Amino acid sequence: MQTLDAGGALPFYKAAACVYKAQDLSALKALFQGDARLCGLLNNALCVGVGYHPAFLNGDENLETLESFLNAFKSAFIGEIGLDYVCETPHETQRAVFLNQLELALQNGLGAVLHIVKAHAETIDILKGIFGVKGGMKLCIHASRFSKDIAREYLKLNAFLSVGLRELKGEKGLELAKYIPLENILFESDSSLGEAGALAVCEEFAKLSGIGAEICAEAANRNFSKMFLNES
Repeated sequence: MQTLDAGGALPFYKAAACVYKAQDLSALKALFQGDARLCGLLNNALCVGVGYHPAFLNGDENLETLESFLNAFKSAFIGEIGLDYVCETPHETQRAVFLNQLELALQNGLGAVLHIVKAHAETIDILKGIFGVKGGMKLCIHASRFSKDIAREYLKLNAFLSVGLRELKGEKGLELAKYIPLENILFESDSSLGEAGALAVCEEFAKLSGIGAEICAEAANRNFSKMFLNES
């Protein structure tokens, strides 16, 4: 699971979770068949995302299975998906699965959370090509730690840039905190940190950017609603 948390006026109260392995989708399907009430509980508690993560591709990826889960949740998105050129999955396999999932997101009017490692230029070219033909879609770039030049290209696509404490470390973290506009920021707790993690990220971002923590939290809350809840 990967969590992306955003809150309004501290503390945080909204969360999104990703399921991104084929075997996890199979386990989730079996769980739902055993307890239909669980789907309703998750609908009320989380924005649920499903997708095939590039680092865990094993040949069992099935878009029909993916789509069935997306249709089961009222607040759904696709993710984490993307390109990870550090992992062992062949690049061509990653690219094919990534493109298929982007197409599925476009067909269903859903947002996508992207996991991109050492492949930002290629990803930006792919997204520009798709958007030029079919129009834009809601995007969140998970673990946004890159140069201002790359950030600028993602911002041209109206993407939300999500950061955790690790993304805010060092000079690059300071540079990004001062560069990312409030209308594009999201905070992520990255699994185990939970609400305390999201709060800590917001406070660190506020300190680095020189903007008040409550203002940052309110902005992240608005962005979360736009990205995951289809609110304007």
